Amino acid sequence: MDRNIWDFQRDMTNRLFSINVVNLWLGKQLARYGEFWRGIGAQAIGWAFINIIIAVVGGRQARKKFDELADPNDDDIQIREGRRLQRILAINAPLNLVYMWGGYRLVRRHKDRVFMRGNGWGIVLQGVILLCFDTFHLRRITRILRSRR
Repeated sequence: MDRNIWDFQRDMTNRLFSINVVNLWLGKQLARYGEFWRGIGAQAIGWAFINIIIAVVGGRQARKKFDELADPNDDDIQIREGRRLQRILAINAPLNLVYMWGGYRLVRRHKDRVFMRGNGWGIVLQGVILLCFDTFHLRRITRILRSRR
């Protein structure tokens, strides 16, 4: 399973972009179905915009770095870049739990406001999606790095 780190990063950013195009579309659809669903849809739209920007900027930065390196496929560079990505994912994964907790707190705080409860559950849902995304990629990058030792 010896993969090029640049391919891994490209695939990851493309996946983040694609998932969030769907997220954006679903958010727009949900906005039609009452206050609760509009709240969930609002979160889907907001998180989709942010994640699409992260995917585009991250992809551009990776391509720029790749182009600037004398030998981007050097083992030491591959390991260094892989560890950098691993650190980012290892930080982001538990942060998603914080988002989920914050969304749940919003639900609990606004029991009588349907739109705000929808927003809270929308945050929880986005946290779950990102937790799955980050954990999946963290496990894969860890396996790739182990195979390079």
